[in-house]
Parts: sequence; C-alpha cells; structure tokens
Amino acid sequence: MPTYPAYYLVNDRPVKLVPTHEGGLDALVFDWKCGAFVPDRSYFGKVSDVGIGKDVDSLSEAQFRPNVAELRRAIIQQLVAASLVWEATGDGESPYRSSVEGRRLTIRVNDFPAEPMYTLIAEGDEIADLEDWPAAWIKPDPLALVLRGLAERLCAVELGSESEMRTALGVPVDPPPLGASHCYLRGGPLSLATVELQFESPKLIRAELDSILGEGELLPRTGPGARFVLAYEVQVAGAPAMVRIFARFSEPPQAASALLGVTLRIDPAEQL
Repeated sequence: MPTYPAYYLVNDRPVKLVPTHEGGLDALVFDWKCGAFVPDRSYFGKVSDVGIGKDVDSLSEAQFRPNVAELRRAIIQQLVAASLVWEATGDGESPYRSSVEGRRLTIRVNDFPAEPMYTLIAEGDEIADLEDWPAAWIKPDPLALVLRGLAERLCAVELGSESEMRTALGVPVDPPPLGASHCYLRGGPLSLATVELQFESPKLIRAELDSILGEGELLPRTGPGARFVLAYEVQVAGAPAMVRIFARFSEPPQAASALLGVTLRIDPAEQL
C-alpha cells in the first residue's frame, strides 16, 4: 500500500497525491503557467501506470523537490520579466494581487531584512522569494494617493447633484472604491454634497494619509462617545470646488491608527 503524500513525474510533469482534511485524497499537478500545484483528479488514473517503458515515475520527496525547483526557476524568470499589473488588497501582510492566465498571484511582505522583502505566492503555493520589486511589474498607487485622486476629481463639481458627483469620480461606487465596505453619495448644494466611505477592516492608517495629504487637523470631539476626526483639505487650481476630507478613528489617532471611515465634503473653492 502506498503512503501519502506520494510523488510522481507524469510525462515530466510533477504530480503529487496528498491527503485532504476530510480524510480523502487529492491529485495536485504542476501548473506550467504559474509554477503552483493545482487539483486535477484525472491524474489518479495516470499515476497508477508506473513501470519500465512507461512515462510515469514514482519518486521520493527528496527526488521530487529538485525537479519542481528546476521547473519553477524558468517560470519565475518569465513572471518577473512580464509586465504584470498588481492591485491593492487592503491587507497589510499580503498587500498585492494579480493573475496570469487565470491563475491567482499574491505578494506577501516579510520581516525584512531578517527575511526576503517579498514572497510570490501562486494559487496558495509559495513559489519564490524576492529581495526587490521587479522592474517590469506595475505596483498600484498607495490607497491614500488614490483617495487624494478621488478628492481632486470631485473638485470639478459645480452644483453638487449625485449624478454630477458620480461623473466626476469616474469610478464605480459598487463595489465601493478603496476596498471600502460601503459607499454613500449624498447630493446637495456645495458644503452639503458628500461622499462617505466605510471600512469594515483596516485599509489605511494615519501615517499614510499624512504622507499624501499633509498633517491632518484634529477636530474637537462632539461628545464622550464620538469618533476622533482628522481634517484634510484638497484643492485644485482653477476648480470650482475644494474637498475637505474627514477621517474617523476609534482612538486618538497615532501614526499607526487604522481608519474607520472617511467623508469627502465638497465645498466652494477658496482663493489659492
């Protein structure tokens, strides 16, 4: 009786049979697109055909690992040279995601310099450690910079209607931008028109806002149970409006304090 995990080469393709959490067995095959192992139960029948003159070899784990490493080296070189476009996840530990031919890629940030700066994960498998961000990869803008960009677009609003605000934003509000859980547009005359974003999980911290928007002004609290609010201003020369950004926190906002929500209020422009 074979023991599991069991390791094979099928037509030079690495395959492993692994126990599942439910007590069953799964066949995982090497994916030529991303270097990960992905399920393919059709290989159960193929790995049973082991023998002289066959295209199936049974390996020990010690024999299997070098084969996988050699195949991955070529794939990693291709991935690193490709112009992959990454998007922000809002997760501090795994902040970026992308895909290649339908396969899911994730970047994890490690404890640098004790560990490599990044780990490339494909379909849940760690396939490479990276000391630097590859030059060909397109990293997303920081979320605070995206927030500033939204505020600058809203500076073009003249009347404050909801439809005008949607047009000015230029991005869908469903799903909400910036990884927010909810987005509310409230039209009205300038100084009453607002865009509100709420976050169920941490996406931004105060230090990120201050680095892009300048140091926020801590506003007086409105009551003992009220949120702590920092105010920022965004203006665009010649625009009819300006935007005041009100960032809400559950604690006195320190550099690492996570944002609970943000309101962008569209006000008449002030003289620059």
